[in-house]
Amino acid sequence: MKQYIPCLLLIGMALPIGAVTNESSDTDVSGRSYLAIQPHFHSSSPELVSGFRGDRSLARQDGWHGAMQFVLFGSRSTHHDNLARYFFPFGKTSLIASEDFKSFKNSTNQVESSNDLLVGNFNIITVGGQNPPGFKSRISIQPKQTIVGFGIHYRQSLWQNEEKGRGIWLDVTLPITHVKNELNLEEVIVNTDNDNTPATVTTGVGDGPVGNMIDAFNQKGFLYGKISDCADDMKRTGVADMEIKVGYEWLQNEPCHLESYIGLIVPTGNAPKGEYLFEAVVGSGKHVGLSFGSNFGTQVWCNESKERCLRIEHASHSQYLFKKDHVRSFDLKNRPWSRYLSMYASADDAAAAATAGNANSFTPGINIMTREVKVTPGFSHNMNSAVIYQSKGLALEGGYNFFARRAEHVEFDCSFPTTAALKHVSGQGQTNPLRDISGTSQIEQLTITTIDGNVPVALDDYNQSVITTDDIDLASASTPCNIAHTIYANLGYNWDEREYPMGLHVGGSYTFSNSNNSVVDRWTLWSKFTISI
Repeated sequence: MKQYIPCLLLIGMALPIGAVTNESSDTDVSGRSYLAIQPHFHSSSPELVSGFRGDRSLARQDGWHGAMQFVLFGSRSTHHDNLARYFFPFGKTSLIASEDFKSFKNSTNQVESSNDLLVGNFNIITVGGQNPPGFKSRISIQPKQTIVGFGIHYRQSLWQNEEKGRGIWLDVTLPITHVKNELNLEEVIVNTDNDNTPATVTTGVGDGPVGNMIDAFNQKGFLYGKISDCADDMKRTGVADMEIKVGYEWLQNEPCHLESYIGLIVPTGNAPKGEYLFEAVVGSGKHVGLSFGSNFGTQVWCNESKERCLRIEHASHSQYLFKKDHVRSFDLKNRPWSRYLSMYASADDAAAAATAGNANSFTPGINIMTREVKVTPGFSHNMNSAVIYQSKGLALEGGYNFFARRAEHVEFDCSFPTTAALKHVSGQGQTNPLRDISGTSQIEQLTITTIDGNVPVALDDYNQSVITTDDIDLASASTPCNIAHTIYANLGYNWDEREYPMGLHVGGSYTFSNSNNSVVDRWTLWSKFTISI
């Protein structure tokens, strides 16, 4: 397939570049098939640390030096257009899907068709499509995520040197979450004058052609990359990874404290299966991880007579998530959403189409371009800083959280199967390695003859069109690096004079990012009950 790359580049340079109608940042990403989202109630997150730090395990005199908190939390995403551009190609929030080829200008210098998707790749063949322009619609998505969870957090002092203010402690975090993802796919038929009844032809996909894009994204012939809000994979409940940490207190005296720790992330969530776009994932995707970090706090002002003080607290957490097998969908290099292109799975399939004289027989590209790969999230860092005002039992806290992670590394366990090729629009065993998802007429109807190869590629030369590992854009299946910012506030009251000191807290936060659109902007609310034992 490499010999056709220069031809593809020349064609691309000759085509006019259409303006993107949806606003997007230069740093935004688009056309991705997977998004890893920062889980709730993990180390240094505001809903975990606010109102509950190491001093709570020492609040009860002559007790077990342990403390627990029970936290009910919920969140909902915002700025859904950012997520739409993340999953849709070309940085758009809506796409034109057409049965006609994409042509920029005709002989009178007028735009004929500006579609983004050639619907034949999605098994849409209509009766009216026999006389172009045929079927045409506009599709859009509004991705949304809603999370409800209950977190259990326990900290136990294992050993204390009260004279030096040092000690060893154990910490366990267990968040139970319900994740609900929605894509809210909508479709408006643009060409209502067309007979959009599915044509009676043999495609070899499911029960034959479908009549619109909503049905196309849910047909049984598509094994992966479906778009649906009703599927079970769009909702998931489970333990979003358990964290176990062992720490050492270097200082545990007023007016300041300092401690550090190492930890283990136990993958109790689920790994993506790839059947649905934006499927619900509880936790970090079933990755085992190691962590380390530190917590520091100091008193900056105190009025002992009125029992008032002002403190600052800082928590720093780093973790490394190891390699895990995931099922992901990927594109060809420089061709967004090419994973949905119609293909021949093998030379035998192409030969069968040629023998039958079938122009429509194909294998959905999404079934071929979705494979098990090895995914390594690697390092991420979470840092939380807070200012806390205390007046007797009242505690008012405001803070800022910083989260950064590297891009996922995606690799094949073994080479990509070298048997599939892009079907030519005319079918009958012919291939065209230059195709893109928009159905650009200059590519779809291209006829060239060179010493390196011809287009369309005849069945006898099928091997020249075969897709290889070098043609695959693995980045299209990964979550890019990003930085997220969170501001939060927490209000609580602690009853430390009781036999078992306890507290009640409520708080909220908002997460946003200026790095790119791979961060889910969201608000989060929580309420918590704490008790020292």
